[in-house]
Amino acid sequence: MRWRLAIAAALVAVVLAGVGWVVHMRGALDKARAATAIAQAGRATAEAQGNVALDAAAITDAGATRDQRIVIIREANHDAIRTAPGSGAALDPDLVRAGRDGLCRYAAYSAEPECVALRPVHPAVLPAGGPAGPAATP
Repeated sequence: MRWRLAIAAALVAVVLAGVGWVVHMRGALDKARAATAIAQAGRATAEAQGNVALDAAAITDAGATRDQRIVIIREANHDAIRTAPGSGAALDPDLVRAGRDGLCRYAAYSAEPECVALRPVHPAVLPAGGPAGPAATP
């Protein structure tokens, strides 16, 4: 009877060892999967950061190119105006006044000091004294 007990104990030990091994392997597999997921996330993050850096460099380069073009165009326009025939002649004062008056009609320019100085001064129209009634017409 002892040998049967020993065999049963050995079988139980083998089964427990097998279950323990399976549990251990599942744990190791889960750890490996987690490590793989972390590594993949790290690679994805690094790749995204690299792409962002490339995009930022491209935007910076495009801005520098645009700024350079603007400077070139402004310089060319300035030179063209300065060297145009009659560029040194004074402008007709009536033409300057008409242009300024026209610009001062727009809200974007109406607060400029030159436009404020052009506005006529109107005295306030006050109602006639006495009991309340219809306002006097000027």
